[in-house]
Amino acid sequence: MVIQIALMGAGGKMGCRLTDNLIKHPHKYKMHFVEISEAGIENLAQRGLQPTPSPRRSRMRTSSF
Repeated sequence: MVIQIALMGAGGKMGCRLTDNLIKHPHKYKMHFVEISEAGIENLAQRGLQPTPSPRRSRMRTSSF
């Protein structure tokens, strides 16, 4: 049985610690990395990961303020 985990703030300081440990067990966990900050997204990219797409984030980019 695979456990699905949505890790909020996956690219932050504690999120990276959890990410590094959980990605060692792909047979146990299906990961969804949730991150909205550019720095956090960059931290995930350094690990070869991308944040899970978010409909809200897509709308934020296309909105005009």
